[in-house]
Amino acid sequence: MSPPPQPCPRLVIDPHLIPCPDFAAADYAFICDALKSANNLSNDDAVARLTQDWTTRNAKDRDIWDAQTRADQDAVDLAKKKMEQATADARIVLEKEKETEKKEKDKKRPKLGNFDPLLKVVKEADPILHPYAQKQLSDYKYCPLWYFTKMSATEASTIVNTLAPDTLNLQQDSGSGSLSFQASSTIKPSKNALADKDLSWSQFSYAYAWFLRAIDAANWPKPTIQMFASMFLSLTLHACRKTGDQFVSSIYMRGVEPIVLRLAELCKRMRMYTTNLLYFSYFFFLNQQARQDAGLPYSNNAFRQRANGEKTLLVYADDTRRQWHRDIEEGNCAPNLATIVPERLENISNELYDKSKGSITKVRLLFWV
Repeated sequence: MSPPPQPCPRLVIDPHLIPCPDFAAADYAFICDALKSANNLSNDDAVARLTQDWTTRNAKDRDIWDAQTRADQDAVDLAKKKMEQATADARIVLEKEKETEKKEKDKKRPKLGNFDPLLKVVKEADPILHPYAQKQLSDYKYCPLWYFTKMSATEASTIVNTLAPDTLNLQQDSGSGSLSFQASSTIKPSKNALADKDLSWSQFSYAYAWFLRAIDAANWPKPTIQMFASMFLSLTLHACRKTGDQFVSSIYMRGVEPIVLRLAELCKRMRMYTTNLLYFSYFFFLNQQARQDAGLPYSNNAFRQRANGEKTLLVYADDTRRQWHRDIEEGNCAPNLATIVPERLENISNELYDKSKGSITKVRLLFWV
């Protein structure tokens, strides 16, 4: 078995560029002499023989060179093609990665919704809920209604615009005991906050409407939201708010005895806002049955017609809401605030009335002194 053919050695010099030697020259005389003596040739025949042998050999070298050149070019072309294919594959992979990354970013990016060309801007911007109120509501804790007033919204907008995200406090959850970092400015109660009892009635009305929307957005239980809504509605419609002219109008519209109506109308015309005569007519001229038929309170106590009616309701709302949250946090059974307790209202009214009388007495004493 013959051995496998050995690969031809690589040619370094292009045989196309090598000229045929001049074998008739003196440099090649010894080769010609050897060839002449070995083959009995003349000098010209020896030169022709050497030239023919060199030309044949050079032709083979040229074929080898051409094949070598073609192989080299094929290798270069193949490498180039592989490089181009690898580059194209890498570009495709990169484009796919970019497309995937873009899709992920698009998923996380807030969607820009369409706008209604016929919809106008509202008269007032939506108020911003105070960060402290957000924290309290998210923890189902008590939050004064002041945080739902326009004054609090103004303060909240300032806090949001100037919030420093690198100012953090370490907080521990009271339930789970887990630790978390929170922006310090978001957990501090406002220095301007007022208790519910110190709000005006208009502030109170505005605040509890916003409060109900806020606890609904904070996913408070629906029965709890309904309870607070019923409580605030009952306080708003409570007869304790009817004082002075409102009280006279309520008597007139209910068709009580003509004598009392005339007396009440007389009080109204005389602008007797101290209501001394009015109270006298109401509690002593009206019999209990008439007051009951008219749907008016017939208790001998006059707290429902005092000038502190709204203040009484504010104190009641403040006290009962605070106590309700204390009961919840302490694990006690909290009451239903939707039911207004008249006895507690009466006690609060009496306390406020006594305080106001004491203040008036002090002022009078100072005046006479």
